[in-house]
Amino acid sequence: MLKKSNILILLVCSALLCCQTNGQTNSEDSKAPKRTSAAKSTPSWRRPVPPEILDELPKSAERIRSTAHFAFFSFGKTEPEAADRLAEALEKNAARLSEQFGLDTSTATPVFLYPSAEIKGLLRRNNSRSEIDSTGSEVHLVLNEMYNALTPSEPLEVFLRKTMGTGHVPALTCGLAIAFTPQWQRLGHQELARRLAAAGMLPDLRELLNMELWSTYSDIIAECLTASFTDFLRQTLTEEQFRKLYHNATIDELTHHEQRWKDWLKKEAADRPATSKTNPLPYLKGFNFAHEGYRIFNGYGSRMALQSMQDAQQLGSNAMAIVPYSFLRNARVPAPIPVARFAGGENDEAVMASCFHSKSLGFYTLLKPQIWLGHGQWPGDIQMNSEEDWKLFFKFYTYWIAHYALLAEIHQVDALCTGTELSKTTLQRPDDWRFLISRIKKLYSGHLTYAANWGQEFEKLSFWDAFDYIGLNCYYPLSPSQNPSDRELRNGIRAAFEKAAAVSKKFALPVVLTETGFPTTPHPWIEPHRDDRAMQPNDEQQARCFRLMLEELNHAPWCAGLLIWKWPSYRRNYHGDRATFHIYGHPAEQVIRDWFLATKSN
Repeated sequence: MLKKSNILILLVCSALLCCQTNGQTNSEDSKAPKRTSAAKSTPSWRRPVPPEILDELPKSAERIRSTAHFAFFSFGKTEPEAADRLAEALEKNAARLSEQFGLDTSTATPVFLYPSAEIKGLLRRNNSRSEIDSTGSEVHLVLNEMYNALTPSEPLEVFLRKTMGTGHVPALTCGLAIAFTPQWQRLGHQELARRLAAAGMLPDLRELLNMELWSTYSDIIAECLTASFTDFLRQTLTEEQFRKLYHNATIDELTHHEQRWKDWLKKEAADRPATSKTNPLPYLKGFNFAHEGYRIFNGYGSRMALQSMQDAQQLGSNAMAIVPYSFLRNARVPAPIPVARFAGGENDEAVMASCFHSKSLGFYTLLKPQIWLGHGQWPGDIQMNSEEDWKLFFKFYTYWIAHYALLAEIHQVDALCTGTELSKTTLQRPDDWRFLISRIKKLYSGHLTYAANWGQEFEKLSFWDAFDYIGLNCYYPLSPSQNPSDRELRNGIRAAFEKAAAVSKKFALPVVLTETGFPTTPHPWIEPHRDDRAMQPNDEQQARCFRLMLEELNHAPWCAGLLIWKWPSYRRNYHGDRATFHIYGHPAEQVIRDWFLATKSN
């Protein structure tokens, strides 16, 4: 097995010189469920991995320990204590499972360990935390500080496949493995399932048990509720009845137990105490952290991204927004909103790795998922044509943002932004938004906000009181003049800030500029929200606008900070020959640094 893995790694390393993964869209033709390495592997034309990074990759795995049920191999340095804890937890879970069902323990499952999602991704073109290989016989997983408190279930799933087999509904095997993994996703499946039940988010069982749908569904929601259902069957049936269902039942037959399971889970959820917020809101001085490399080695979760964050820290930053994107193809047609799964994209492992890096640097971390629409559309265009379509849109949107709420809770992220610039949805459907927010509060205990578009949405949004603070994407035009004086620009800034102060006063909440910035266009004050890559850049005018805005923020008691758009995960991606929102390497960087270092975080 080890020789095969070494050969595979050499082949993959060679292939990485000319191919990788595309960070723009999900693969539409891939039907594989998330549980195999093929699910996050997509060819791309993008630049190859630099040779110096390839040279640092481990060339082989070393066998580091064995237990009764598992053999552990390590690619690169693995902390012995962490490996011991993992081995002990997996062995204990397998022993409990074996004892309950009388399983054979003679075959050890190979478990390959990697010190980071980046290294695992570069070697396997799959940077998921834990994956079962395409043969279904071995597990590859990341083991580092970020995952110390999250015991994976995949090793137990492979053990189950080998010893107990699978039936007509393979999801039950996944569910049973998770049910016997108490520290799954840190909180365990029972706690997460209770929260979903309390939020009224129990999907149709037919959908839940169809693993083909998991490729466009929330892994966390699908897996934890499948585990809850499987555990319910195990606890309420005799062992003989459970085994019969496990091996022989179809999804249709299992639906006979659906209502009893949901009633049982809702009863458990009713006794769950409410979560409470404990972390205060500091004065935020930071950036929106842009996933710009679109590759494993330069996007979210990479060492290059960490180095870029450290550069932001040197400017005096104390906050960072991590911004994973999804997409809708049509702003007027409701559709499931996918979570990125491809390697090199804004998938969960990469996003959470950058959240972990942000927290480790002492940053207040905001998880800020956004929807991208192509063909000249933007989130403010989303508007449904019928009541039925509106219901579908909010159903899909709720499950999508709930996925990130659970991720943020599992990884203890400071804050979650529930949406960005969805102006027609917020102004036309405020009751739907209030209901959505109430459900998210059942799942997530950190700070909640929303990033409203400047103008009508921000000024007329009626449910700011449902949040912990108000979010403003502040791109108010400052002057229509081609050559305004500083005084004219200051007046424009003050007029915008007066609007923000009025909203803050009305709702008795602070405002955070969840986005603000200026492009390097010749006249960035005219349309601060728009870059134009066809224009010749003007660094000095960008710096001028930042200087004047930051000076005015010194006299804005309603403001609790700002997150500038934007700071890149891949600094080498900077293009100095065209107008963009980048400040890295521009005069504006020094302006921002001086202000950050002079402004207290309170």
